[in-house]
Amino acid sequence: MGILNRFLLFLFALVSVAAGGALVVVAARLLPQQEWLSLVEQYAGRPECLAGLAIYLIVGLHLLVSSLIFRSKEQETRGELTLVAGTAGNIQVSSAAVRDVAERAAHSVRGVRDVHARIKSRRPDGVGADSTIRLSLQLILGTETPVRETADAVHEAVQAELSSLLGFPEVDIALSVSEITQAKLPNQPRVS
Repeated sequence: MGILNRFLLFLFALVSVAAGGALVVVAARLLPQQEWLSLVEQYAGRPECLAGLAIYLIVGLHLLVSSLIFRSKEQETRGELTLVAGTAGNIQVSSAAVRDVAERAAHSVRGVRDVHARIKSRRPDGVGADSTIRLSLQLILGTETPVRETADAVHEAVQAELSSLLGFPEVDIALSVSEITQAKLPNQPRVS
Protein backbone atom coordinates (compact mmCIF):
# COMPACT_ATOMS: atom_id res chain seq x y z
CA MET A 1 0.00 0.00 0.00
CA GLY A 2 1.47 3.30 -1.06
CA ILE A 3 1.87 6.42 1.05
CA LEU A 4 -1.16 8.12 -0.53
CA ASN A 5 -3.41 5.15 0.25
CA ARG A 6 -2.09 5.04 3.81
CA PHE A 7 -2.91 8.72 4.27
CA LEU A 8 -6.40 8.21 2.79
CA LEU A 9 -6.90 5.23 5.09
CA PHE A 10 -5.86 7.35 8.08
CA LEU A 11 -8.39 10.08 7.18
CA PHE A 12 -11.09 7.51 6.41
CA ALA A 13 -10.55 5.78 9.75
CA LEU A 14 -10.57 9.12 11.58
CA VAL A 15 -13.90 10.14 10.05
CA SER A 16 -15.34 6.65 10.63
CA VAL A 17 -14.37 6.73 14.31
CA ALA A 18 -15.93 10.19 14.70
CA ALA A 19 -19.15 9.03 12.97
CA GLY A 20 -19.20 5.87 15.09
CA GLY A 21 -18.77 7.94 18.24
CA ALA A 22 -21.68 10.17 17.21
CA LEU A 23 -23.86 7.10 16.63
CA VAL A 24 -22.95 5.72 20.07
CA VAL A 25 -23.95 9.06 21.66
CA VAL A 26 -27.29 8.98 19.80
CA ALA A 27 -27.95 5.27 20.52
CA ALA A 28 -27.13 5.64 24.22
CA ARG A 29 -29.51 8.63 24.35
CA LEU A 30 -26.82 10.86 25.80
CA LEU A 31 -27.96 13.61 23.46
CA PRO A 32 -31.67 14.42 23.52
CA GLN A 33 -33.55 13.39 20.40
CA GLN A 34 -34.71 16.92 19.61
CA GLU A 35 -31.14 18.24 19.51
CA TRP A 36 -29.68 15.66 17.12
CA LEU A 37 -32.77 15.76 14.91
CA SER A 38 -32.42 19.52 14.58
CA LEU A 39 -28.73 19.04 13.64
CA VAL A 40 -29.70 16.47 10.99
CA GLU A 41 -32.38 18.79 9.58
CA GLN A 42 -29.94 21.70 9.54
CA TYR A 43 -27.19 19.87 7.56
CA ALA A 44 -29.19 17.30 5.55
CA GLY A 45 -29.80 19.28 2.37
CA ARG A 46 -26.66 21.40 2.27
CA PRO A 47 -24.43 20.92 -0.80
CA GLU A 48 -21.20 20.82 1.23
CA CYS A 49 -22.61 18.01 3.37
CA LEU A 50 -23.53 16.03 0.24
CA ALA A 51 -20.07 16.70 -1.25
CA GLY A 52 -18.39 15.50 1.95
CA LEU A 53 -20.47 12.31 1.97
CA ALA A 54 -19.69 11.72 -1.72
CA ILE A 55 -15.95 12.13 -1.06
CA TYR A 56 -16.23 9.78 1.93
CA LEU A 57 -17.95 7.18 -0.27
CA ILE A 58 -15.39 7.53 -3.10
CA VAL A 59 -12.43 7.22 -0.72
CA GLY A 60 -14.03 4.18 0.91
CA LEU A 61 -14.58 2.50 -2.46
CA HIS A 62 -11.01 3.33 -3.54
CA LEU A 63 -9.58 1.78 -0.38
CA LEU A 64 -11.80 -1.28 -0.81
CA VAL A 65 -10.59 -1.80 -4.39
CA SER A 66 -6.96 -1.20 -3.33
CA SER A 67 -7.25 -3.87 -0.66
CA LEU A 68 -8.66 -6.41 -3.12
CA ILE A 69 -6.05 -5.93 -5.87
CA PHE A 70 -3.58 -8.82 -5.98
CA ARG A 71 0.03 -7.77 -6.03
CA SER A 72 2.89 -10.11 -6.70
CA LYS A 73 5.31 -10.77 -3.87
CA GLU A 74 8.08 -10.13 -6.37
CA GLN A 75 9.48 -6.67 -5.83
CA GLU A 76 12.47 -4.87 -7.18
CA THR A 77 14.88 -4.58 -4.32
CA ARG A 78 16.66 -1.37 -3.54
CA GLY A 79 17.94 -2.01 -0.03
CA GLU A 80 19.57 -4.94 1.68
CA LEU A 81 19.20 -8.58 0.69
CA THR A 82 19.30 -11.28 3.30
CA LEU A 83 21.44 -14.20 2.22
CA VAL A 84 21.89 -17.48 4.04
CA ALA A 85 22.17 -17.79 7.77
CA GLY A 86 25.83 -17.97 8.71
CA THR A 87 27.44 -18.97 11.98
CA ALA A 88 27.37 -15.35 13.11
CA GLY A 89 23.75 -14.81 11.99
CA ASN A 90 22.14 -13.59 8.80
CA ILE A 91 24.50 -12.07 6.26
CA GLN A 92 23.17 -9.05 4.39
CA VAL A 93 24.54 -7.70 1.13
CA SER A 94 23.24 -4.60 -0.61
CA SER A 95 21.39 -5.09 -3.88
CA ALA A 96 23.85 -2.68 -5.52
CA ALA A 97 26.71 -5.03 -4.63
CA VAL A 98 24.87 -8.04 -6.07
CA ARG A 99 24.08 -6.05 -9.21
CA ASP A 100 27.75 -5.02 -9.59
CA VAL A 101 28.95 -8.61 -9.20
CA ALA A 102 26.48 -9.81 -11.83
CA GLU A 103 27.38 -7.02 -14.27
CA ARG A 104 31.13 -7.63 -13.84
CA ALA A 105 30.68 -11.34 -14.43
CA ALA A 106 28.60 -10.69 -17.56
CA HIS A 107 31.14 -8.16 -18.88
CA SER A 108 33.85 -10.80 -18.61
CA VAL A 109 32.17 -12.86 -21.35
CA ARG A 110 33.46 -12.32 -24.87
CA GLY A 111 30.91 -10.54 -27.07
CA VAL A 112 29.13 -8.62 -24.30
CA ARG A 113 29.23 -4.88 -24.95
CA ASP A 114 27.07 -3.64 -22.08
CA VAL A 115 24.90 -5.05 -19.29
CA HIS A 116 22.12 -3.61 -17.18
CA ALA A 117 21.06 -5.74 -14.19
CA ARG A 118 17.87 -5.56 -12.14
CA ILE A 119 17.30 -7.57 -9.01
CA LYS A 120 13.93 -8.75 -7.81
CA SER A 121 13.33 -10.58 -4.58
CA ARG A 122 10.54 -13.06 -4.06
CA ARG A 123 9.92 -13.45 -0.38
CA PRO A 124 7.48 -16.15 0.69
CA ASP A 125 6.55 -14.39 3.92
CA GLY A 126 7.95 -10.95 3.19
CA VAL A 127 11.14 -11.26 5.25
CA GLY A 128 13.86 -13.65 6.20
CA ALA A 129 16.69 -15.68 4.87
CA ASP A 130 14.43 -17.90 2.76
CA SER A 131 13.92 -15.18 0.17
CA THR A 132 14.91 -16.06 -3.36
CA ILE A 133 16.53 -13.71 -5.83
CA ARG A 134 15.54 -13.21 -9.45
CA LEU A 135 18.11 -11.44 -11.57
CA SER A 136 17.18 -9.81 -14.86
CA LEU A 137 20.05 -8.97 -17.22
CA GLN A 138 19.60 -6.80 -20.28
CA LEU A 139 22.49 -7.33 -22.68
CA ILE A 140 23.98 -5.44 -25.59
CA LEU A 141 25.98 -7.92 -27.65
CA GLY A 142 28.53 -7.65 -30.40
CA THR A 143 28.30 -9.47 -33.71
CA GLU A 144 31.52 -11.49 -33.23
CA THR A 145 29.84 -14.34 -31.26
CA PRO A 146 26.47 -16.09 -31.68
CA VAL A 147 23.70 -14.93 -29.36
CA ARG A 148 22.88 -18.37 -27.94
CA GLU A 149 26.49 -19.16 -27.04
CA THR A 150 27.03 -15.72 -25.52
CA ALA A 151 23.81 -15.90 -23.50
CA ASP A 152 24.73 -19.37 -22.20
CA ALA A 153 28.21 -18.16 -21.27
CA VAL A 154 26.77 -15.10 -19.49
CA HIS A 155 24.33 -17.28 -17.57
CA GLU A 156 27.08 -19.66 -16.47
CA ALA A 157 29.53 -16.86 -15.57
CA VAL A 158 26.99 -14.93 -13.50
CA GLN A 159 25.70 -18.07 -11.79
CA ALA A 160 29.24 -19.19 -10.92
CA GLU A 161 30.27 -15.75 -9.64
CA LEU A 162 27.17 -15.33 -7.46
CA SER A 163 27.60 -18.84 -6.10
CA SER A 164 31.29 -18.59 -5.30
CA LEU A 165 31.47 -14.98 -4.13
CA LEU A 166 28.14 -14.45 -2.38
CA GLY A 167 27.04 -17.98 -1.55
CA PHE A 168 23.86 -18.02 -3.61
CA PRO A 169 23.28 -21.69 -4.47
CA GLU A 170 20.98 -21.07 -7.47
CA VAL A 171 19.70 -17.76 -8.81
CA ASP A 172 16.89 -17.40 -11.32
CA ILE A 173 18.50 -15.41 -14.16
CA ALA A 174 16.45 -13.97 -16.99
CA LEU A 175 18.45 -12.77 -19.98
CA SER A 176 17.26 -10.43 -22.68
CA VAL A 177 19.20 -9.01 -25.61
CA SER A 178 18.24 -5.42 -26.26
CA GLU A 179 20.72 -4.73 -29.05
CA ILE A 180 23.27 -6.43 -31.29
CA THR A 181 25.87 -4.00 -32.51
CA GLN A 182 29.13 -3.85 -34.38
CA ALA A 183 30.25 -0.75 -32.54
CA LYS A 184 33.05 -1.11 -30.03
CA LEU A 185 32.62 0.55 -26.68
CA PRO A 186 35.53 2.69 -25.50
CA ASN A 187 37.88 1.03 -23.01
CA GLN A 188 37.09 3.40 -20.20
CA PRO A 189 36.42 2.23 -16.67
CA ARG A 190 32.75 2.17 -15.78
CA VAL A 191 31.63 4.52 -13.05
CA SER A 192 29.15 3.01 -10.62
